[in-house]
Parts: sequence; structure tokens; C-alpha cells
Amino acid sequence: MNFSLKQAALVKICSKFNKYDIRYIAFKGVVLSHKLYTHYKDRYIGDLDIYVDKKDFELALNILFEDGFHFFDDNISGEHHIVLCKNQIIIELHKNILNPFTKINEEYLLNHTSQFIIKNINITTFDQTATLLHLLYHKNREDAIALRG
Repeated sequence: MNFSLKQAALVKICSKFNKYDIRYIAFKGVVLSHKLYTHYKDRYIGDLDIYVDKKDFELALNILFEDGFHFFDDNISGEHHIVLCKNQIIIELHKNILNPFTKINEEYLLNHTSQFIIKNINITTFDQTATLLHLLYHKNREDAIALRG
């Protein structure tokens, strides 16, 4: 699926979340491509990762259901995230930014965000330092999983 469709889906979702004052953080994927690459469409995007504050999670989920998203798999009560899909757009709707098994305190990441504009929509994402920390934490998690495998 092409970058433009995934970007359009992210913009639409963030626009709705902004409208309803849902606290969210879009990360990895589309936002990271815009931040890091001159030719952002060159980066492969798999899914859309969006953290939603626990107090807003049910509202965010209902907004996505109303827009036609449905559960992608049976992991509807996952501690880390749930997976939704619509027309090949896959969203990981995160309850936690990092997998809870890491036991890493997420406060820094949650409190260091910035606004990024895509297609005239403000999208909340990590600031530069939090982006780097998240990537490091994520890489360390992948390494730990590989060592256990």
C-alpha cells in the first residue's frame, strides 16, 4: 500500500482526535519519515502507531469504529496495544508507548511532545529527544527478543 494512503489515514485520524481533544501521540511510520527523510515517501511504512491516553482510549476506539475500522486480530485486550484495520490500513492503537515488559518509565516520552504539520493538520508526536529515546528503547527491545528467541 502506498505512502500517500497511509499518510491520508493518519491525517484524518489525528484531525478527528484533535477535534475531540483526545490526547494522542503519533510516532514511527509517517511522522518519522517526514522528520528524517528528504524524500519521505521513500521510506517503507507498515502500520500507523498512535498512543492514546488511557482516559481517552475508549473514545478514540469508538471514533475509529465509526470510521469503519475493526479489530484486526483477537488481541482486543492487549496491555501494549490493539490492532485495528480498514481497507489495508493497519493501526496499532497503543495503551503504552513501550511494551510493559520493558518496565521503562514512559513519563519523559509522554511529556516531551511537539506539533508536526502534515497537510495543514497539527499532529502531536515526540520532540526530537523523545524520538531518539523511543527509537533506542525500541531497538533494545528488539535485541532482547532476538536474544531470547
